[in-house]
Amino acid sequence: MFVTVTSVAAMLVMASVPADNMELARKAYNNCVTDNMIVQLDKSADADAYEKSLKGICAAEQKQFVAAIIQYERSEGASASEAKEIAEVEVQIVLEDSVEYYAEHSAEGTRPEKEA
Repeated sequence: MFVTVTSVAAMLVMASVPADNMELARKAYNNCVTDNMIVQLDKSADADAYEKSLKGICAAEQKQFVAAIIQYERSEGASASEAKEIAEVEVQIVLEDSVEYYAEHSAEGTRPEKEA
């Protein structure tokens, strides 16, 4: 019985690892994008300049985020191509949201806060 309980506990811990990795990678990527947003707000860059600044930023964090999403989606039963597509959509959502938030912060004269 002890082996079974231990095995079940180990499986539950292992199942949470991809989700935890994805959350950590998402926070790191979001915070990197936020850092860029703050720099651009401090420069008083317009929305177009901000959008252009997103190209090529946070490459390492984005790569880790994509890998974590793919790992998670694969652990949930997605095919490799489905997992890759989901990861690409998630990255696009982060970038599109940042453009929207940039406009809001620029108009209101505020600064975003990084996630803890």
